[in-house]
Amino acid sequence: RSSAKRGWVNRVSSPSGAWHLAAVAVPDPFLAVRWYTDGEAVVVCNGMVTSSSGVDLASVLQRYRDGCAEVAGDGLTGTASLVCVTPERGLAAIGGPAGFFTLYHGAAADHVVVSNRSTTVARALGEARWDPQPLGWLIGVGHVCGDAVPAAGVRSLPIDRVGRVPWG
Repeated sequence: RSSAKRGWVNRVSSPSGAWHLAAVAVPDPFLAVRWYTDGEAVVVCNGMVTSSSGVDLASVLQRYRDGCAEVAGDGLTGTASLVCVTPERGLAAIGGPAGFFTLYHGAAADHVVVSNRSTTVARALGEARWDPQPLGWLIGVGHVCGDAVPAAGVRSLPIDRVGRVPWG
């Protein structure tokens, strides 16, 4: 079960080392704990989320195990995105409905990186280049078009979409 130190970089790994999590926890009146682990499984919530019965990330993870990514967030309101990982279902990155808390992803030959920061994904993949087309859109228009972002090798998860990666 997880516990987070507030305001510190927290690092957690699954018992097998199949996944690794690094996060900064800061005081949040809406959600005291941003992730929950249970053995090889983990759920991470990014964004502002509430629930009429209180946000219970253990229940979110159980709904993912029992159903699918689309039902994991049932009962939650707000603009959060979720990342769920279990051996049975693999990884699901679930984009928030409003796009305020975007998830970014990239892949190497043997691993996938998901983050709420595109440059974190790029650095974790050892990528230091910039993609000139989305960088030009950002400079000229103030936003990017499509899922490409200025950090080369990184893509954004579209609003209200689910990205999946099988276990192993």
